[in-house]
Amino acid sequence: MLRGPFANDVLNKWQGTMNLLSDVFAMPVALLVGQQPAGREILVTNDNHLNPYRSGSVLEGNDCIDELCELVINSDQMVTRHDLATNAPKADPANTSQLLSTFVGVPVHGNQGERFGVICIASYSSCTDRHSNPDSAEPSNQPPSNAPIPLNRIDYFRSLVESDLHMLDQLRSATDLSLRDDLTGVYNRRGFNILSQKQFFAGKRTHSKFAFMIVDLDQLKRVNDQFGHKTGDKAIVTAANAL
Repeated sequence: MLRGPFANDVLNKWQGTMNLLSDVFAMPVALLVGQQPAGREILVTNDNHLNPYRSGSVLEGNDCIDELCELVINSDQMVTRHDLATNAPKADPANTSQLLSTFVGVPVHGNQGERFGVICIASYSSCTDRHSNPDSAEPSNQPPSNAPIPLNRIDYFRSLVESDLHMLDQLRSATDLSLRDDLTGVYNRRGFNILSQKQFFAGKRTHSKFAFMIVDLDQLKRVNDQFGHKTGDKAIVTAANAL
């Protein structure tokens, strides 16, 4: 889902964002879930030993949080649930006795408005509040019983993630422009050098054979002189498309 030289930096930033989100809402689970064709993948999760989810895993269809994330994506709006009488995620057998108590999820959109995934937070009714254990460094597992959840704050965290997605899209576009020819869209000389080096080392590593084909357009100047540069450009694009 996330590729490119800046993807790891963004994922590391989102890691800190999920940790802060967990602290702000005093919940042990904070997830950034990405919508994939094969299911919903947990891109980033907060660091908390009470959180049974792990980054890079795929949510199961019978998981309550997965069902709620699907509801967020399908409705394309915030979903909140309280006092849920549902078994905790099966990702961590040690937590199967816990009950999912609270869930808040908001949809995340990509640069073009497409559905990217969900930011969600959750807590369990059987988790122990850190106020009962002052030596614990973990965030409180559930907000105070009468304290309202500041739902407007989760929109701020969503804006941070969507801003990063916008930045990644711009970086990909800028990188692509520097490697491709404006007229034909095929790789320019710089792009060819980078791609051919990757292919060369990949071939050596896998002991695969490959070949380069070099093509030259004869009489292109004559086409430009007799029919105009627009026709010459069309000849170049036609050749590129044929290749």
